[in-house]
Amino acid sequence: MDVIDKKDEITELWKDYEHARAYQGAIELTEQIPTNVDFYEGRQWPAKTDATKHIPRPIVNIVKFICRSKKSSIVGAPVSIVFTSNRNPDMAHKVTEFNKTIEAEMDMDELRNKLVQEGIVKGTGILHFYWDAEARGEIGDFEGGVRAEIIDPLNVFFANPQEQDEQKQKWILIAARVEVDAARAMMDDKYRANDGEKKVCADDSLKLYTDKVEQDGNALCTVLTRYFRKDGEVYYERAVKGTLLHDARRMTPPTIAEAEKLVRDEERKKQPKNERMDVGEDKLQDEAKRTQKKANKRFELYPICVYSYEPREKSIYGIGEVEGVIPNQKAINFIFAMQLLSIQNLAWGKWVVKEGALRGQKLTNSPGQVVTDHTPYGVKGISRTDEPPISNHPMSYMDTLLSATRLVTGSTEVVTGEAQSSNQSGQAIANLQAQALKPIQELRDRYLRATKKAARIVKQYYELFYDGKKFEYKSQDKQYVEDVFRSEEMNGAIFDITVEAGTGTPYSETLVISLLTEYLSAGYIDYETYLELLPAQVAVFKNSLLKQIKEGNTAQLKQAQEQIMALQEQLKQATEALKMYAQRLEAQGQTVDKVNKLINQNRAISKTLMETFDAATQRASEARRYAMENASVKKDAQTMAMMMAEDDEANMQEAQANADALSALSGKQ
Repeated sequence: MDVIDKKDEITELWKDYEHARAYQGAIELTEQIPTNVDFYEGRQWPAKTDATKHIPRPIVNIVKFICRSKKSSIVGAPVSIVFTSNRNPDMAHKVTEFNKTIEAEMDMDELRNKLVQEGIVKGTGILHFYWDAEARGEIGDFEGGVRAEIIDPLNVFFANPQEQDEQKQKWILIAARVEVDAARAMMDDKYRANDGEKKVCADDSLKLYTDKVEQDGNALCTVLTRYFRKDGEVYYERAVKGTLLHDARRMTPPTIAEAEKLVRDEERKKQPKNERMDVGEDKLQDEAKRTQKKANKRFELYPICVYSYEPREKSIYGIGEVEGVIPNQKAINFIFAMQLLSIQNLAWGKWVVKEGALRGQKLTNSPGQVVTDHTPYGVKGISRTDEPPISNHPMSYMDTLLSATRLVTGSTEVVTGEAQSSNQSGQAIANLQAQALKPIQELRDRYLRATKKAARIVKQYYELFYDGKKFEYKSQDKQYVEDVFRSEEMNGAIFDITVEAGTGTPYSETLVISLLTEYLSAGYIDYETYLELLPAQVAVFKNSLLKQIKEGNTAQLKQAQEQIMALQEQLKQATEALKMYAQRLEAQGQTVDKVNKLINQNRAISKTLMETFDAATQRASEARRYAMENASVKKDAQTMAMMMAEDDEANMQEAQANADALSALSGKQ
């Protein structure tokens, strides 16, 4: 930025603010955004007049219904920021866990919720990061912590509003209403001189919103904060309408050496001129060397993240969901009002009264009112007019308009999970919703890109501001680990940022419970894991139940350890008994070997005896066979002898002798 005269700089700063405000008016943002807010919050009818004071003013807030439906589709699932690094994956994991700790301190989920809310209603959500010196947290060299806030888009201005990338802007200006005393506390001494504090005085704010009224008695002034770059580094300066509050300051925090030098300079200024002396320069050089690496880091990104719900042609300011629904909302309210007015008029009805029939009486339409008809007999002087029946056509028109509005805005019954899907399974509903949500996936992607831009900004604070902050996280084995984060550990590492998010549907919690229950029934997880993974908003009692289970597990573990010790003692005794039994078995084994040897010998003897017996039996059989053969021979001999006896007695005696001889021979064998 060019160095110019301070008086001109003040004038130019305020002129930049006025020119940027004029641009917002030219594109009708200053009218459209307050109107969007009014319709979302239910202020949808104009002020009453004499002609319209009797018209009913019903509000069927379809605007809020559609906005909530779209919002749940965008932020329905949690978002997780993951840092990755090929060179140093361990450090990337540490930064990821540290980021979860800081996001919890900032309540980042709620801020993202509000950011989307701003985008849907106003068209643009703006997230502003800053360093809060009073923030709680255990940290080292720097006190405080990074924090974030949502800023109204009507209070944020850009050097070139046609450039949709906020990081390419020459400057970004923020207007805020601040108490006068707080604004004066921001002033440097040079601007306090010559009654400079009097230039910081209360002024009137621009009343853009119908419900935005400042409390009486508050002394507030408009403070402008402008961010700009100089040699690629981000600076900021503050001013009110009449004066600068301080000179441009670096967003990059001073190193320890620079901070000490500033303190010493202030101390030297307090000393008399003839007593000033430079001391501790050697120590200053040592501190400068120690912080050299950190000094190389600079704050290069504006601490502002712009989220456009839908892009506006050639403008950094987006278009909200409300803006396109307002005409339909007006038509729906008007149809409903006319229908109610018709019912109201027909309910009261009209009366035809002939002259002289009432004679001073008044028709009040009170239930049970009794009046006297004073007309002559036979003439009906008081009668009610016949009213036409109430038509249902306006309501059918409204239903058609309502259905068409929900269709074109992507808020159908399938997305919102209404009655027609109540009898279907959770998986079937999820599939239908996934198909119905495809047309608005672009909106969700734009939100995730804004989340990634915000993570890059926060990463700068990690690299520059945090040094020695303690934090803890849950490791993969479900144990809490305490660690210390030091920004210098990030030097030289290149980190990629990934935004992880699930599918946002109204039935996501039901599906999670269903899936966990299925895993538990199948035995894939135990009951303790089941409770830990249950959504906290569904099982609000799970922490106490987990505590009881862990305490019960501790008692069971102690009992199991005692049982294990008893079993170990029994095992020791059983081992000793087995040793003795083994010795006995060994002795018995030797005896068995001897017995087996005798048995084998007996078996050999028995085999020999059997073989001998078999041989004897065979020989006896052969002897019997020979005997039988010899008996047959003897018989034949006797027959022959008898035949020979008839012929010759002598031969008979000889045959007898021969037979006796043969018989004797057979007996020897």
